[in-house]
Amino acid sequence: MIAGLIYTPNLTIECIGEKMKECDELTDGGFWLIDAKTKDLYMSDKFLSAFGYDRCDFSKPNFDTLFEFVIKKDLDIGIKDLEYVLKTKSQETFMNDIRYNCKNGTIQKVSCSGTVFFIKDEPVLILGTHKLI
Repeated sequence: MIAGLIYTPNLTIECIGEKMKECDELTDGGFWLIDAKTKDLYMSDKFLSAFGYDRCDFSKPNFDTLFEFVIKKDLDIGIKDLEYVLKTKSQETFMNDIRYNCKNGTIQKVSCSGTVFFIKDEPVLILGTHKLI
């Protein structure tokens, strides 16, 4: 069960993301959610607005979309941690301070915490939450 929903392969990332909107209440930097199989991406409204974006800025967001506006040096560290969790099938939370390029040209630093959800040792969802620094 994820976000109060029983996970099935045909459950869309948008459906799960919408169900998790209360996560925006718990963080000041919002959250993102990735379907590990399709690489589809859901970005919460608070996540998008923290960097000056909104939904119309992204036509069909996917895994790569999320990292297009992360500072390259920070991205390398975050990807390394995520790859470790995926490789070891660890239930550990990965945590990093990451800088994002905002739409208005400024840079916003966040503390990112992420979790990978596995079913039968296969990753199904990747969740990242953000606290503005």
